[in-house]
Amino acid sequence: MSETIKLDQFLKFMGEVSTGGQAKILIKYGDVEVNGEVETRRGRKLVTGDQVLVNGKTLTVNLYSREHRNSPPSPPCRGARGGGNTGGKDFTI
Repeated sequence: MSETIKLDQFLKFMGEVSTGGQAKILIKYGDVEVNGEVETRRGRKLVTGDQVLVNGKTLTVNLYSREHRNSPPSPPCRGARGGGNTGGKDFTI
């Protein structure tokens, strides 16, 4: 079975919201898109490759399986916060 993360959890993890309540409001009022379509379900399960548009930023979901959690860390993410890249961002959870 492939790894998933719920949309509201992803927004919190990525720092786009500080609370689940904030995520719920953004999602409920249609301020979040997944793969180019407005998503109003906060429990929407995201998989690797999904594109999430929020706060004017496109975030690419990149999950890894549980068996790889004890593997050596991945190289740094492209477009990580604090960098000069203002385009799409890839992050590994």
